[in-house]
Amino acid sequence: MRGRWLLAVLAATSADAACTAIAVQSDPVDVSLRKYGDNVDECWDVSCTSPNAVGSLSFSVFGTQQGSDFVIVDATSYSGSTLPPDTPFAAGVTLNVRFTSNGDTITDTGFAAAATCTIPSTPAPVETCTNVVVDSTDPVSVEQLGYANDLDICWLLDFQCAGEAVAELIFTAFDTEPTFDIVKVGSTDYSGTTLPPATTFEASLRVGFISDEGVTKAGFSAQASCIVPSTPAPAVCSSVVVSSTATQTIERLNYGDGDDVCWQVSCSSSLADGSAVFTAMDTEESTDIVKVNGVSYSGTALPGGGGSVHTWRDGTFEVSFTSDENGVTGVGSPTGFSITVECALDECEVSGTTCTDAGQVCDDATRNVMNDWTCTCEAPTVGQATAAVAACTFDECDPSGCGSGQVCDDPDKDAAVRNNWKCTCIYPTEGEATGAPADCTLDECESEGCGYLQYCNDPTDGTTETGDWTCTCVTPSEGSVATGEDATCTLDDFYKRLDVRVHIAHRWRHRYRW
Repeated sequence: MRGRWLLAVLAATSADAACTAIAVQSDPVDVSLRKYGDNVDECWDVSCTSPNAVGSLSFSVFGTQQGSDFVIVDATSYSGSTLPPDTPFAAGVTLNVRFTSNGDTITDTGFAAAATCTIPSTPAPVETCTNVVVDSTDPVSVEQLGYANDLDICWLLDFQCAGEAVAELIFTAFDTEPTFDIVKVGSTDYSGTTLPPATTFEASLRVGFISDEGVTKAGFSAQASCIVPSTPAPAVCSSVVVSSTATQTIERLNYGDGDDVCWQVSCSSSLADGSAVFTAMDTEESTDIVKVNGVSYSGTALPGGGGSVHTWRDGTFEVSFTSDENGVTGVGSPTGFSITVECALDECEVSGTTCTDAGQVCDDATRNVMNDWTCTCEAPTVGQATAAVAACTFDECDPSGCGSGQVCDDPDKDAAVRNNWKCTCIYPTEGEATGAPADCTLDECESEGCGYLQYCNDPTDGTTETGDWTCTCVTPSEGSVATGEDATCTLDDFYKRLDVRVHIAHRWRHRYRW
């Protein structure tokens, strides 16, 4: 009987039944007699209401006159103050409890007991499967052909294959009532008429079969044996060669179960720089895997955030994709992935397009666009050559610089000749610097002029100091000394006539002019 038992205490007295009947369902029922009197003779018949339940009587209080007043449980008498032991009784059995006291007026506290009934749990039946040893390449059979109703049978395939061998179970016939008559291989159920797939195993494998009480079919037959698994041939990858004027797309969209594909990617030129960029990504996380040069990606996040995930120059790299067979792909539409591959070529690195003329460098402004390279002159320059080899002209005085009182001169500034510039002093000088900055010594009287009857004086002749020359009158004069500019000197006519020759000699000696 299922469900919660209800407490029922049934007491009945009649002329032919002197004992009180107590029927126990689920909750404990009290069987007691407290503070009894003389000459008492009472009894109780205790039983369980369920035919499958077993009962027990347990005392919690006990006190009777020792040797005179007795509690009799199923023909066993107890008196005194010691609690009697628990008394079990089997299913369908009535337990009789009786109490008697004498008439000597000596009594005691009496007794109290509880009767309980429980249905014992049924232990799970120990499954006994037919043991089938799988230890060689000779197949052993597991079958149930022309099966009957209400079957519940099983086989335990005992794996004992040696070495690298594994065991394989292959069905050769299969016909059971769909949904109701079931073959279980491991934890997977099969029914109907479709042959279950081959199952390989390397430990014991249970095969079970149950049928209901209805329709039966032809049944099933399978064979198990040891096999040495063959090494699968490596996947043949598709070759993808990317030119320097276009991009290539590698993708697997709306993929299915059991995919195993790969691509070998290279640039058409060994001098090109290649890059791979994901533009779409939606695969089952952790199980459907895209690999780019050995790095694994899965899920919905765009690898590299939309940037390059792999770059290379020369040689090849591999893109591969594998999916499992659990029926789950990505979460969106379409599922799968897409990768754009680009090979960028610097034409200046290609033989035949380099700039060979003196002073030129090659520049390829836009990769993937052909024939747009230019030859550019090194700075500074007068001319520039574009898309062809041409001469560059250099004025090296621009970056060089000379010392104080010097000017730079590049006699071949209209050509590509290098390192032939020199520094030249501005005025007549006692020294000259060539090929590098150097100091010049200046006599400013060589370049400056004085007035009538004056001579020029440069007190710092032989140095680079400027602006300190003076003009001085030739003879004692009424005129003042002129400094740094022309001035007029006044002379006495007598001295002019008398000393004209002296004046002339003095002029040349002191560098004056009339």
